[in-house]
Amino acid sequence: VRLLLAAYLFLALIVPCVVEASPLSVAVIYPDVAPPYNTVLSQIISGINQQADINAKEYPLRDGYDSAALRKKLEEQNTEVIIALGRRGTEAVQALDWKKPVIVGAASLTSSLMNTFGKSISAIRLTPDPDLLFAKLRQFSRKSKRIIVITNAPQEGVSVAEGKAETMEEAWLLNAAREAARKYDFDLVIYPATDLRMAASFYRQVINSMQPEADVLWLPPDDESIDVRSILPAILQGAWDRHIIVFGSNPAYVKRGALFALYPDNSKTGQHLAALAIDAVKNGRVRILPTREVLTAVNMRTAEHLRLREIEQNKKIFDAVYPSP
Repeated sequence: VRLLLAAYLFLALIVPCVVEASPLSVAVIYPDVAPPYNTVLSQIISGINQQADINAKEYPLRDGYDSAALRKKLEEQNTEVIIALGRRGTEAVQALDWKKPVIVGAASLTSSLMNTFGKSISAIRLTPDPDLLFAKLRQFSRKSKRIIVITNAPQEGVSVAEGKAETMEEAWLLNAAREAARKYDFDLVIYPATDLRMAASFYRQVINSMQPEADVLWLPPDDESIDVRSILPAILQGAWDRHIIVFGSNPAYVKRGALFALYPDNSKTGQHLAALAIDAVKNGRVRILPTREVLTAVNMRTAEHLRLREIEQNKKIFDAVYPSP
């Protein structure tokens, strides 16, 4: 009996007690918008709720919401971290004087936002990583040598104005694109356009001078350099006539004739945001990352026209195919 008691005491000393950790208290703050405009946010929130180890409470914001009342609710719920979605979600969090970690999704990273939270913010950027885009392009077209893009983003050495959210995002995008172009052996040619008129002029010049197979056109994610009613149809028709690859990160362009696009997998983005929230609270680590959870849209009619056999032969592996079967 003494030996048995001694054994129990020994085990009690060396085996730690198993204590079930309480789930992380997460507040998801986002604009309350009606269907179908809430589809992206709903998918992201669904992904957040799939993450284990968190207790996510949703705070949809209607017009005229009370910021003080919102902060009181967060404190009552012992909120440990906020996931802010959309521009209105991030603006709401900025007004809270919040000192705990903040995770941002589905919104541009403005200089105002960065100044408010400094190094305590984690985020997933709006646009897919150019590394993924250029890797997919290289997979589809081994002969392509030069990527041409027309954008209103500032070039290297040009300062970014306070509050210019889209400009900040595009400046990051182009820097990442330069690295990806070197990695996949592309020459990246950037035409800076200050307005739609200049962009339209560049597009006309570029389309007429591009070399089939060697040159491809990258449509930037920001529509400010593309008039979708007049410039986009002309771009796509010119590319079709001259057998030029057009790609980007907007599936709507693929539906209208661009070859392919990579776009966010919103549910997986939500899971990643939740993982960032856990990492920020448990490990004190904050990160700003590009979107790497992506889906692929392709236009089979365009692929056939360009004689890109790999796309034609792998039709079933893509997430969205146009024209619809």
